[in-house]
Amino acid sequence: MTDFRKPLHVLREEWEGCTKCDLGKRRVEEKGEFVFGEGVGTRGIMFIGEGPGEKEEYEGRPFVGPSGKILRNAIESLGIANYYISNVVACRSCSQGFSSEGQPLFKTNRLTGHQEPWIKDQPPTNPQILACLPRLLEEIYLVDPHIIITLGSEASKALLGSAFSSITKDRGTPKEVLVPGSWRLPALTAKKQAWRRKVHGEVVMPTIQNQVRYWAMPTFHPSYVLRNHADQRQGNVVDLFLQDLKKAVATYNRYVLEVFQVNLAEADVAPADILPGEE
Repeated sequence: MTDFRKPLHVLREEWEGCTKCDLGKRRVEEKGEFVFGEGVGTRGIMFIGEGPGEKEEYEGRPFVGPSGKILRNAIESLGIANYYISNVVACRSCSQGFSSEGQPLFKTNRLTGHQEPWIKDQPPTNPQILACLPRLLEEIYLVDPHIIITLGSEASKALLGSAFSSITKDRGTPKEVLVPGSWRLPALTAKKQAWRRKVHGEVVMPTIQNQVRYWAMPTFHPSYVLRNHADQRQGNVVDLFLQDLKKAVATYNRYVLEVFQVNLAEADVAPADILPGEE
């Protein structure tokens, strides 16, 4: 059966004007950018984060802020040539910051010198995630990755649901996730377990949408890695983050070797290779 997949740019065009939840409505009001996924090629390693931050919303690209440098440095240092980066939600989730006394906080714009509300990022809510989930699942299907790396608890929980308990327990462990495909399969009727039935005198052949199985492996979010980069103890966050990424790369390299007889050597990467330098 033919498997019809639309180009990724068509999916983006279908969603970039979305206002299905308040995140999209805020994006339109603030004239922010819709942040769709990007990468090099498909059927490689897909990274999924929680959602865009201030810099991402401004540039319209995923993971371009400080934590994004961690992720992109790791991708480059590990020699990952076939990758794709996206987020659970495509619009920034944030709110006005308040002091402990309940007063709104402000900051000075260094370019204009004017006072502006201090806006802080926050995890997207379940309704916001559910509104954007069809886009993410279809994006996964179109990218068709060999392995997915979910970055942080929120992204892991959104994609894996009850199969995910915590980053501490589940990081580095591949878990199955089912994604709706683009075609439908014959299905048995519920009562008589038949392939066909009559409805108002007409023969009907029931169908169900196909499901495609992928493997998703949770690990730390790069922002958490950045906050803990000074920890030099054994089993620190940076080491564990790199360990998880190396595991995913080794899995992908084995796949390429066995299927295409192409040997992709895994790079020897140290923590210093992925941490941002002094600016």
